[in-house]
Amino acid sequence: TEGEQVVKIPQGACTDSAGNEIAETVKKVVIDRTGPVGSVSYSTTEKTGSAVVAKISANEEMQEIEGWTLSADKKELTKSYEDNTEETVTIKDLLGNESSVTIKISNIDKTLPKGEVTYSTAEYTNQDVTVTINVDKQVQAINGWTLSENKKVLTKKYTQNTEETVTITDLAGNRSIVTVKITNIDKEAPVIGEITLSTKEITNQDVEITVNATDAISGIEGYSWDEKQTWNTVNKVNAKTNGIYTIYVKDKAGNISSKTIEVTNINKEPEKLAISATKYKVDGNYIINIKPETKVSEVKNDVKSN
Repeated sequence: TEGEQVVKIPQGACTDSAGNEIAETVKKVVIDRTGPVGSVSYSTTEKTGSAVVAKISANEEMQEIEGWTLSADKKELTKSYEDNTEETVTIKDLLGNESSVTIKISNIDKTLPKGEVTYSTAEYTNQDVTVTINVDKQVQAINGWTLSENKKVLTKKYTQNTEETVTITDLAGNRSIVTVKITNIDKEAPVIGEITLSTKEITNQDVEITVNATDAISGIEGYSWDEKQTWNTVNKVNAKTNGIYTIYVKDKAGNISSKTIEVTNINKEPEKLAISATKYKVDGNYIINIKPETKVSEVKNDVKSN
């Protein structure tokens, strides 16, 4: 029977080595056939990229186990695990009674997160660009970024071109670096430079207007000479009549600039000669003297920008 027992040895039941009878003896004896009761705890149950220390605490003193560290009071065993595991550990008290406990570690994660960067558009744009980082596992929040409900998607809106690295950290603390590179934001309109005419002299021919424009980021996409109704890649047009001409220049991001020029030197009408005449008589004959009075005025061309 297990537990405390009373043992009575009657007188004469035993003798010593000299043959003397031993007097009646009564002793209390504790019989222990029960193994130690052990409970398991861990240094952390959260996701971690580091080792986890398992600790077995018992209700009585235990024997040493290979690979484990026994505390000074012999009631605790500890062991460090580098990888996830599940195993059964047999613990023994000082009498050799056994019991078992289960070690189960599943929160060690040393795998780096993998992030894929995508952009709301790869075309030239005069709008903001939204960057999305899709990750293959749950990650922690990053200042300035929006983290999705499932913790696997990060988004951020960029208002200008940039190149930077972003550190993504999973729930276990493992880190990876991804690069964000934006070069397609162009919010500046093209710069229209000199507008030239094929001639500034009075002419009865068309006058060719040529515009010189530049765009430092996305480049020039086209020109319009009809109030933005149509666009083409030719930077010149023939003016058939005098008037004010507006040139529109658009870059590849959709930004538009304009500039005007006035053409005044086209004259396709035949000249009408104004004359004055005097009549006088010589030797009985009438003489008529005709004198032209037409005067050509100076022509000016003015360029105006908007």
